[in-house]
Amino acid sequence: MVQQQPQTNPQAAMPEPPQMVSTKDAMYFSDMMSWNLLAAKKAHFFASQCRIRSSAGDRARWTNASTPL
Repeated sequence: MVQQQPQTNPQAAMPEPPQMVSTKDAMYFSDMMSWNLLAAKKAHFFASQCRIRSSAGDRARWTNASTPL
């Protein structure tokens, strides 16, 4: 009778985090956070450039999103 080895999934979650983070992992985290910060800044900038269209009767008025209606 042949015993089967348990198959391990390389994508499986760790049961607990490692005691220490390697330099490579720390650089990856730093890079990821930098990209996320840049994306958030760009999203904020472009959201501030949006205009909201509100209609009153037949007239359409364009207002800046940062000004109250």
